[in-house]
Amino acid sequence: MSTPQILAVVVMGLGVLICFWGYRLFKLSMAMWGFLVGAVGFFMLTMQATQIELLAAVLAVVGGIVTAVLCWFFYLGAVFVLGFSAAGGLAGAFSGNHPVIMVIAGALAGMLALWLQRVAIIVASSALGAFLTVTS
Repeated sequence: MSTPQILAVVVMGLGVLICFWGYRLFKLSMAMWGFLVGAVGFFMLTMQATQIELLAAVLAVVGGIVTAVLCWFFYLGAVFVLGFSAAGGLAGAFSGNHPVIMVIAGALAGMLALWLQRVAIIVASSALGAFLTVTS
């Protein structure tokens, strides 16, 4: 099996997981993404400032843990962004990318996603999981 085929199987498996268990895994996946972004960000900043690899690695782990914890507790921000980006993109497609309409639709949908967060997470994770499964 070649590397692209292995990657396609992994993406397909992740798509099935997200499609059927996306709501249950939402907070965990937000924390994992937070760790990844924080670790890479802290590593890059430390390497640019000091060029000391050991210090950069230690700060990357610490920064990753801090951002993972923040993402775990502030996952509602991700729910708002989920609704905002979905509605903003759809509004842009139908309004010819008119920015005022996109922002208003996004803000309303973001607030709606916070109010109906369980439904919003289930619909979004089902659509994303199905997309990943079918396209891989």
